[in-house]
Amino acid sequence: METETKKFNRRETLAAGAVIAALSAQGARAKDDEADEVLTAAFDFADIAAENAKTDGAWFKFFENNTMFAGCYQLPARGVDTQPVHVLDELYFVTNGKARLVAGDQIYDAGPGSTFFVKAGIPHKFIEIEEDLQVLVFFSKADPKGA
Repeated sequence: METETKKFNRRETLAAGAVIAALSAQGARAKDDEADEVLTAAFDFADIAAENAKTDGAWFKFFENNTMFAGCYQLPARGVDTQPVHVLDELYFVTNGKARLVAGDQIYDAGPGSTFFVKAGIPHKFIEIEEDLQVLVFFSKADPKGA
């Protein structure tokens, strides 16, 4: 069973790595004039992290469209994560740092490459933040109840 878990985590990490690579590519942002909906976008993660560092809070939203939004979440070493329970599903991808994630009754080690899915309504937070933590967060705007 442990081997299966390692393979699953590796697949998650590889998939999230592909997302990071796509987000890191430089490029233009195109819009559909009729719907004013973002069709494509490209981001440089170093720029996102730098913008986040300029804010007063831990959270910096860098993208949003009709179906999802994404941001950078940063917590300092020995910091306290005070995020509330969310009403949307989310996916975390840890880019830097070392901590643990408590989600419901589970506790996970979190470090560079760790990827976590947290279902809407599940209490969660990062604890034992040993090194400055930097996380890409993707929220789905889909109704988590499927309605």
